Amino acid sequence: MDTLTPAPEQESKQDGRQNEFLPPPSALEMSTQQLRDFERQRGAAEFGLRSITLRRAYIFVGTAAMTLAGCYEMYEVLQVGGITILEAMVLALFVLLFA
Repeated sequence: MDTLTPAPEQESKQDGRQNEFLPPPSALEMSTQQLRDFERQRGAAEFGLRSITLRRAYIFVGTAAMTLAGCYEMYEVLQVGGITILEAMVLALFVLLFA
């Protein structure tokens, strides 16, 4: 048991050395800001809407394509000896976690 717990004199040395590397605590003032009064620029908002829609479509289509490819490859691996209930559950979990 002695090897699992440090001796009391070692604990005090370690605590002192740990405090050497930490800066002294200091409080900083937080500025207040009204977030409800924020106004967006007209041109940036219109461009962003079209751009974000296309980006999201690319992400969802890419994710679906990779998931289908991964599902097919995993099915090919599991179907060699016939798919059991356990292998079907593994395939279902694989698809859910891969997506």
